[in-house]
Amino acid sequence: MLSPSQWPRLWRDNRQLRYLVVGVWNTAAGYCIFALFYLAVGKSVDYMAIAVLSHILAVTQSFFMQRRVVFRSQANVWAEYLRFHVAHLGSLGLGLILLTLFVEVAGLDPLLAQAIATAIVVFTSYFVHRHFTFRQANNG
Repeated sequence: MLSPSQWPRLWRDNRQLRYLVVGVWNTAAGYCIFALFYLAVGKSVDYMAIAVLSHILAVTQSFFMQRRVVFRSQANVWAEYLRFHVAHLGSLGLGLILLTLFVEVAGLDPLLAQAIATAIVVFTSYFVHRHFTFRQANNG
């Protein structure tokens, strides 16, 4: 068992722990952005349009959290930001396909469907970011 005095070192030295904690934050933030938009304008705006808009906002906040906290990158911010968005295009595509399947085929409510789709997409993003987005920052 770790003593409280060892926690800062664990946080500093364990990228996977930082990714997990930041990932929980990013996932919650992304879902909340979708839910807020859906609850606010879901009667007049299609849930797929809401998903795309919320994705753009969620990815932007996620980039800054992962860049600074998880990967601690010092590389060119614009190059990484572009790679981050490119990496997330795959996530967006998979998420939209899953969202459509869960809503249109399975008949789930869009809020539940988005939660499930998000959970499925989240698992691949660590490796995509580690080996593509922040590939120059893999040392810390």
